[in-house]
Amino acid sequence: MKKQHFLLLVLFPLFLSAQNTGIIQKNYPVSNGYDVGRAVFPGASGYTLFGYGFQNNSTSLQDLFMLQVDPLGNQLSLKYYGTATTSESMGRGVLQMPDGGWLLAAGSANQGYLLRLNSAGMELWSKKIPGVAYFSDIAPLPEGGYIVVGPSPALGALVAMRLSDNGEIVWKNNYPASSPKRMYITQGGGAFLVLAGNSVSKIRTSNGLTIWNKVIDDPNYKFGEGYSFFAVNDLVPTANGQFVLAGNVYSDQVTTLYSAYYAALWDESGQVHWTNFYNDKNTGFDYSEGFSCTYLPNSKNILFAGAESGNSKVYRLNLQGIVLDSLDLGITGYNVTPIMHKFGGYYVATGGTLAAQGMNTFFYRSAGNIFRDEDAADLATLEDKVLLYPNPARQTVVAELQVSTEQTVRAQWIDALGRVVQENSMLLTPGLNQVMMDIAPLAPGAYWLAFPGLPIAPVKVLISN
Repeated sequence: MKKQHFLLLVLFPLFLSAQNTGIIQKNYPVSNGYDVGRAVFPGASGYTLFGYGFQNNSTSLQDLFMLQVDPLGNQLSLKYYGTATTSESMGRGVLQMPDGGWLLAAGSANQGYLLRLNSAGMELWSKKIPGVAYFSDIAPLPEGGYIVVGPSPALGALVAMRLSDNGEIVWKNNYPASSPKRMYITQGGGAFLVLAGNSVSKIRTSNGLTIWNKVIDDPNYKFGEGYSFFAVNDLVPTANGQFVLAGNVYSDQVTTLYSAYYAALWDESGQVHWTNFYNDKNTGFDYSEGFSCTYLPNSKNILFAGAESGNSKVYRLNLQGIVLDSLDLGITGYNVTPIMHKFGGYYVATGGTLAAQGMNTFFYRSAGNIFRDEDAADLATLEDKVLLYPNPARQTVVAELQVSTEQTVRAQWIDALGRVVQENSMLLTPGLNQVMMDIAPLAPGAYWLAFPGLPIAPVKVLISN
């Protein structure tokens, strides 16, 4: 396993509540039980949301829906797609078409399902394609046609297809990977990258031949002897032939659960540039779920959305993996699978909120450009200012921490069994702090250095003889 080196990541929080003027946050009873938004787009009359949910008092059959709202989130129209005897499902495969209409790559009755709609949501045509349980994602090719991906539960495989403009199969292949989630076409259209399970494949669009396939290294997020695991949920291109992966990591200690957001930057040759954890914490038995990411080309930042203990939380990172800002959206209810994008001067999100009566789709729109883009240049060099040295260490170790406010923090040394074996208290002042800690009492071995109360990822430290 490749050894990962983790940065101490200092978070500069920007706290806004849902009561601030201009913030729109609404929940919609799209179904009579369970429903969740999976995609959101801007339009001339406001925003369009797509998702799926249970209808007609059924606990086993799902329908797709299209919900159109005005700029303030007031519902304009709601349309359902599917039949009473089939179950429809979808990943995040929705395309906004040049004529203002839509193309959904979804699933119906355990088959791939293409659904073409006009701008008002009326069906123009549909097509079912066997050999795949559903389509999880779709991307257009520069020369016309599409690449779609989805799972084949019967084969335990990734299925990828090239389709013509009207949905005819040009080629179809199976690949030794499971649970495909997201994909994109490389610049020029010669290949596509697909995230399936915890692996990434690069495949030719012309014939479906694999260029390379790489398993994502286990990030070895572990406290003590418990069970650790991770899940990667999104793959998004950034710039210069690179892409970011977003997900979450867990360390199950039987009586408690540690979890954190996970992100990594790769390039299209399969090289890993960095891998980081964010806002690591003891979450009891609740998950921190890094679910989706968006690249902001003007600021060259990454927008990273997820749910922490049921609250939608968004981070803004630079391309070095450093956290620049964060935002708790303050959405009512227990949030799941939040998806955020930036459209013009607003940040817009959808997902699901769980309450006593079930789970419904939420819509969120910010009051404006809530993240401080003007700080990006100043914070881009933060990686050079946040250090831990020496590592390995023997008698003392120095931590350089940068914070925005004066505060007293604790540094905890955690051994391989997950026990806090030493704790240091320190007063930090605004700006760069250099703190020396005595580690002579600690036996040689591997330790995690954690900072409870600060959104800084635990760092693995080796203490030598």
